[in-house]
Amino acid sequence: MDLKNTTTLPLREELEGPFLVFAKRPFDKQTFDIIMIVFRVFLMGFTSLFGVISNIVNIIVFYHQGYLSHSSIVNLTALAVSDFLTCIFSVWTSLCAVFTSFLDTSMWSWDVYEIQLATASRPYNTASQITCWNTVFLAFERAISVTFPFKAKSLFTPKHSVAIMIFIFVAMIFINIPSLFQLKIVTAVDPVKNRTYLEVGFVDFISPYLRLIYFYTSPVTLRFLSVILVIVFNLIIFWKVYLSQKFREATTGFRKGAQNQNQQKRDQNDLVSSENNKITHSEKSTTKEMRLVRMISFISALFVICYIPSVVHVIIGYIVYRVNYDYHHYVDAVMFSCLSFLQLLCASTNIFIYYNMSTRFREEFLMIFRKSKH
Repeated sequence: MDLKNTTTLPLREELEGPFLVFAKRPFDKQTFDIIMIVFRVFLMGFTSLFGVISNIVNIIVFYHQGYLSHSSIVNLTALAVSDFLTCIFSVWTSLCAVFTSFLDTSMWSWDVYEIQLATASRPYNTASQITCWNTVFLAFERAISVTFPFKAKSLFTPKHSVAIMIFIFVAMIFINIPSLFQLKIVTAVDPVKNRTYLEVGFVDFISPYLRLIYFYTSPVTLRFLSVILVIVFNLIIFWKVYLSQKFREATTGFRKGAQNQNQQKRDQNDLVSSENNKITHSEKSTTKEMRLVRMISFISALFVICYIPSVVHVIIGYIVYRVNYDYHHYVDAVMFSCLSFLQLLCASTNIFIYYNMSTRFREEFLMIFRKSKH
């Protein structure tokens, strides 16, 4: 179906209650164009460029750390790859916005906006879904690790994590294939300027089964589910960490008393030293694990903060579906730009979390930076 030829719905003056506020266009086209230029060209453009660079840095650092040395590094590397893809498709979206905003595309042989929908928006949604489910697996792995620490070591090996990450990438790409059946490149005619150009036509699914599959596996459904799962897994992590801290506080006094008694026995100095070394090693291992848990919790929190508004936006969109098309087109475009900007922030700023919360990442990053200067 050609969206340009869709009949605009009349103003819904018969709507009652809060729906009355949706009957009028919120701002004129000039204001709308300025808002879109600010978001699509400047905010999203520069953020996506920074995201491309920062995620390349993340991938290089994780590679130097030994991306197959630990399951969490495998998962973080996969997250950096999906974030990189999200940002690179957003760069193409911003370039198309530059074309339509600052160049005369009226005589071009293709409609920039609609071609961008097919070549940038759909791949962007796929990469964004991969990021969502990579984050879900990160939170799930940490939840299992703090709940069943001994079983988790055999369950989440680097090879298992690689297989799961590949499965997530392939599954999300496969799930989005049905949406490609909706796209069709067609030739349109502009009688005013006497020219023909290419645009994207949207057709209904050939099979009702494809429509059903796409409904239950749409970006909206999977994104909503991923946000809920990340919240649930992090609540499990917080609860288990809280219980372990309580247990540690209860046993600290007993351990210190035992250490004092051992130190008073001069004939058992070697045994005391050996026991203290074991305790120190255990404490270091626990501290390292807690740092990893806190870092992944921050990544999950950033993900929830940046993605939950898009879920709320879609739910509200379904509620006010009967709204005037003119209004819906203007507001939805602005809201989508705001929400895409939030998602780009999530995909671009993980490097700051890694640098500030991971000593190993920071040391490797500084080492690579020093080498590049020489």
